[in-house]
Amino acid sequence: SYLSPKMANDISVRVAVRIRPMLPHESSIGCQPCVKEVPDTPQVVAGNKEFTYDYVFGSHTGQSPIFDNCVVPLIDKYFAGYNCTILAYGQTGAGKTHTMGTADISPDETHTKSGVTPRLIHDMFRRICDNTDMVYTIRATYLEILNDEVKDLLTGVGCVNAIRENHDGSIVVNGLKEAPISTVDDVYECLRIGAGNRAVAGHALNSQSSRSHAVLTLVLEQQKQSNPDSYLVSKFNLVDLAGSERAKRTRAEGVFNCCN
Repeated sequence: SYLSPKMANDISVRVAVRIRPMLPHESSIGCQPCVKEVPDTPQVVAGNKEFTYDYVFGSHTGQSPIFDNCVVPLIDKYFAGYNCTILAYGQTGAGKTHTMGTADISPDETHTKSGVTPRLIHDMFRRICDNTDMVYTIRATYLEILNDEVKDLLTGVGCVNAIRENHDGSIVVNGLKEAPISTVDDVYECLRIGAGNRAVAGHALNSQSSRSHAVLTLVLEQQKQSNPDSYLVSKFNLVDLAGSERAKRTRAEGVFNCCN
């Protein structure tokens, strides 16, 4: 059964499933798809079981429908003062980094392969340019979590005893650099620096696997020109998780390296 529109609007966590297309080497050895979408429903079939989600995107779905359906409504909430998070979860090679677009540091949002992050950045700045009644301040942080240790991807330096809770219940990371953001290029520069400092390693499932969790946070402050006392602060977290598979499946060993 499906939720009524009112009940659906009250849900703050939503789940989208994206089915990855077969890779050439998988097709060449005779592999067959194991998950299929149910037409005109947010359902997938795996074996003889059906699973229902908020959104289902088939193997031929491009990047635009995912952004338009899943991300644009969150950007609306973000500018209304709400904190928002998008995270990609799945095993290595499932297309998490491709979907999030954190490896796509080309500022061409019109490219069909541009993922969530570059599209979100351009959408943000379009909204800012269109609304001259507000004063906006944007800051960015970019961190990595690997083996329960936090590293600032903008400086390449580890953060000791980093995570703590403020008196108001908010979570902060000590020593994390906040980069001031004025243009789209400023965000891309953060992505470029972070990509160079992030841990990757080759293993049995992926030759260039992101072996850590990476969190890009964009802090947005808004003030009305006519009323300086009106003040909104919100955060948008873009999370690219490490592969969810068991370590023995990857046969990964040794030390992970930064992809400089």
